Amino acid sequence: MSDKKEKAELSKQKGNEAFKKGDYANAVGFYTAAMMENPSDVTYPLNRAAAYLKLGKHLDAERDCTTALKIDPKSAKALFRRAQARVELDRLGDAAADLREARQLAPSDQSILKLQAQVADSLELKKQEKLNHLAQVKSGKYIEPDGQPPKRRRVPIKIVEAPEDGEGSTVKGKEVKVRGGEEDGEGGSGLKAVSTRSLNGGSTAKPESDQAKEKEKDKPKSFKEAKEARDTARPSRVGGGIFTRTGASKVFPTREATPPAKSPTPSSSGVDSSVTKEEKPPSPAPPSTAQDTSQNESEPPTTPSESAAKPIPKLTKPPSTLLDLLKLWSSHSTPEARWSILRTLPPHTLPSLLQTSLEPPFLASLLSTFNDILATGDLETQIAVKEYMEVLPLCKRFEMVVMFLSRGEKEVGREVWRRLGVEVRREPEAGGGGAAGWEGLLK
Repeated sequence: MSDKKEKAELSKQKGNEAFKKGDYANAVGFYTAAMMENPSDVTYPLNRAAAYLKLGKHLDAERDCTTALKIDPKSAKALFRRAQARVELDRLGDAAADLREARQLAPSDQSILKLQAQVADSLELKKQEKLNHLAQVKSGKYIEPDGQPPKRRRVPIKIVEAPEDGEGSTVKGKEVKVRGGEEDGEGGSGLKAVSTRSLNGGSTAKPESDQAKEKEKDKPKSFKEAKEARDTARPSRVGGGIFTRTGASKVFPTREATPPAKSPTPSSSGVDSSVTKEEKPPSPAPPSTAQDTSQNESEPPTTPSESAAKPIPKLTKPPSTLLDLLKLWSSHSTPEARWSILRTLPPHTLPSLLQTSLEPPFLASLLSTFNDILATGDLETQIAVKEYMEVLPLCKRFEMVVMFLSRGEKEVGREVWRRLGVEVRREPEAGGGGAAGWEGLLK
């Protein structure tokens, strides 16, 4: 006997002991464990069906008996217990069918004969009750279950005729007079005269023409009057929204496209481009370069003093999650510090670490870091950067993320490959070496 069958038999024995003690809930649990270990044994679903019957869960018992019949279609016990469940569910016709089949398999079983007789009596009684009900309904002698005949409501209705011209009025409190005389009196109409309340009594409603004139009178005649009326009714709140008057966002920082350069050069105005928003508010971008700027969510601008103040981190172990990596990445802004963080992660682990969470700002910062590091890096650094660049296209959603890079950021990616001695084609072709995953994307 295999280990699974031994475990199933042990669970069955525990279930039998619980069943004998009346602990049917635990018995169901043990029989379930036995079924999981050996689902091909018909005994376990039959035993669980018996426990379900004791708990009053007749639908579950019926289902287990059906499962047992799939294993052994000639199981009289499964048919008998399913008939018991169906009797409790008031499905006497299905129960009778099961009992007829069970009696053919076990003709001398007294339990089957006894239950079959009970079901036959119940079916006959239901049939007779139905016939009696139909007869009473047809004869009009049907009596409700509480012993009282059905009640019929008689609601008195008072009918008021509209007055003819000159005979009563419905305006300004005048009564409505009903023709036909008194009740059962002259005229024989059988109607009783009723006075109604005034429809417009005490009403001060103005005609629609007057209301239209008042609306036309209150309507502002100029734009200035309309603005004053609107400001009086609903004062405006200055400073609402997330944008300033210059057009800059107060919530989302702006990611400037960094042009590829072999050595850092100051801007034409002589001002460092890394000045924070507090020192120099961003000016609106010209229309020709509007598409070259995009949103940066992971790289807040830092001043040169802040960059120099943070030393290169010495990590004892690599970041275990993407959240840890992003925290370290955003806390250091120099290319050397970020390169030392990235070097703690082997290149082949990036796809599993990023999963579907690679975002355009993080990819742009990776490319910028690679570009800056290659400017002063040795041969070993070039080999390492190439390994990271080759593994990035294996990340999920990579092609879609590259689509959201700005033109300047894509140019940084092409510059990284140029420093590695590879020219990335703008149109994908077969082969292409390590840069094949980038071809056709950095357009």
